[in-house]
Amino acid sequence: MNEKYFLTAVIAGLFFSSGISIAQKGAFDPNEGVKQAGMVTPTVIDKMIAVNMVLGKGKVDWRGVGGNYADYMSRDDYKDKNVMLPVMMGLRMSDGVLSIMARDVELLNKAAADIEFMADKLGVGGSQLKRAARVKAFANKKDWNRVFLELGYLQKDIMATMAQEGNRDRRAILISSGWIEGAHMMSSVIKTQYSKPASALLREPMLVKQMLADLSKLDPKKKADPVVVELNTVLKKLLAIIDVPMHSSIDKEKIEEMHKITSQFRQLVIGNKR
Repeated sequence: MNEKYFLTAVIAGLFFSSGISIAQKGAFDPNEGVKQAGMVTPTVIDKMIAVNMVLGKGKVDWRGVGGNYADYMSRDDYKDKNVMLPVMMGLRMSDGVLSIMARDVELLNKAAADIEFMADKLGVGGSQLKRAARVKAFANKKDWNRVFLELGYLQKDIMATMAQEGNRDRRAILISSGWIEGAHMMSSVIKTQYSKPASALLREPMLVKQMLADLSKLDPKKKADPVVVELNTVLKKLLAIIDVPMHSSIDKEKIEEMHKITSQFRQLVIGNKR
């Protein structure tokens, strides 16, 4: 099967089974059908595939992009189970997805190991995390289609645990931080190789509104946490940028602003060692 269509089919399967319904007509639009009952971790892989289609395969050096997400954290620095571990695991989930597009075994192994370590801290069962070993094994064999499949199931296993009572606040935080990491990646690419069709791929207002709604339901103590306050602020700023009419483009200056906002958020959370 053609790789592009394999990945697209897997993405569709994960979304259909996990809380986001996909529009029946036309191309996949993550803004349509976001259910109020819950949301799967948004994956940036669909945006990466779409950028390759818009700009042309080979135009983006994904391995070069991935080099910016390899060694920016020490997982032992984060022990706060309510906010910081969910935030950092959200970042690493998106990093893992990027490693697949980059075909970067080193980045994949680091991201998968960090995800496994932090998930264990958050109480995800060992049996569920057997997939982390499979992710790394298939990466070392460079079987990237299988890596993507296993990483998707690993994330689903983690999110299933995070959806349980007592973990839902952490789940909302994880999803939001993971989306911001994806926005950072994509804005870095699109601001460098700007085109109106590529910029339109960043339009996801319904998704961001749902994330903000989920964060508004957090326990008051978690909601008052400085990192969560900044998470809300960043999402609102990004919403103002990407909430454009359907099929509209986003100005290059706004893409650059988006990258600056997400960069500042990353610096804040990476340095918040608690």
